[in-house]
Amino acid sequence: MDVGNMVVFCDEMSINTGCQFPIMAIFAAALFPAAARGDAVYAWGDNTNGEYGNGTTNSSLSPLAIPALSTGVTAIGGSQTTSLAVINGGAYAWGTNVWGEVGNG
Repeated sequence: MDVGNMVVFCDEMSINTGCQFPIMAIFAAALFPAAARGDAVYAWGDNTNGEYGNGTTNSSLSPLAIPALSTGVTAIGGSQTTSLAVINGGAYAWGTNVWGEVGNG
């Protein structure tokens, strides 16, 4: 359901019967939010610093599925320019890394 500038992944009609794709995790950073549900992680908003993790810096006003994050995601998070995910028990980070926030030394 598209409600103006808001996309509803699980609307009030499906909550009583169980959502087809319930949201497992969600976060909102300063310029971009992301949500994880059964089939993928979705990101939208600003992607100037590669926050989506899809190999581009193209921004989107609509949620885009991130192919690399299609299974095993149990938690997501981020900051203004960096994204984080727990995938199959491992921690992953991507984005600007200006201040070492992706943790790769």
